[in-house]
Amino acid sequence: CETFLVTRDEYEKQERAKWDAALLQKTFDNNVPVRYQGADIQTLVPSELSHMPIDKQAKIIKLLRLAPDAGYCFFSPSGWSKSTFLYALYRHALFNSAVSDKLTNLGLNPVVVTHAKTLADRIVDWKCDRANAPSVTANKIEQLANRGIKTHLFIDEFEKVKKTEFGKVELYDILHACYQHKAQLVIAGNMTKADLEDNDQYLEGTFRRVEDLTAPYFWEWK
Repeated sequence: CETFLVTRDEYEKQERAKWDAALLQKTFDNNVPVRYQGADIQTLVPSELSHMPIDKQAKIIKLLRLAPDAGYCFFSPSGWSKSTFLYALYRHALFNSAVSDKLTNLGLNPVVVTHAKTLADRIVDWKCDRANAPSVTANKIEQLANRGIKTHLFIDEFEKVKKTEFGKVELYDILHACYQHKAQLVIAGNMTKADLEDNDQYLEGTFRRVEDLTAPYFWEWK
């Protein structure tokens, strides 16, 4: 009888693991453009379709595997594999995270991937009482940290964030919360360091926060 109970418990555990993995895969597929759904740091290989030299791609992929939980900044023109790298890191974080039904019910998600414009639009709607809070806010990052849970934030197309004073402040608050609570930040954009330092585009201090969160993997390729 005891052997039967052990076997049944093990079976239920395995079935639960399969169910959880299926839900995570569905989340990944829903949040990632089709062209990047094969991105995985464990199977990623250099591509001749990328503008980045093959040897440089190989070095970056090796670093991603060695430090998948580190912060990264990928700035370059289009076609330099930066979104591929971002979504591969997102997959790793999602499948190794503390995501749970309890947190979801509280509106908390420790692993968030978004486009900068989408996030900015959602923040405006939230502040104007047209929508619920976005999936990531400074307060949510703090709430997770108080529960001992690290936030993993992935923002693609960073150059498309709205450049209004309101938008710049909200973005900075999120980045500052990431810095305070040791969150993982991964961003990608068709832009330069000079753009990030431009106070007409981003709040003063934004560059410093991004640099703090992504060093030594703050890269700009031209």
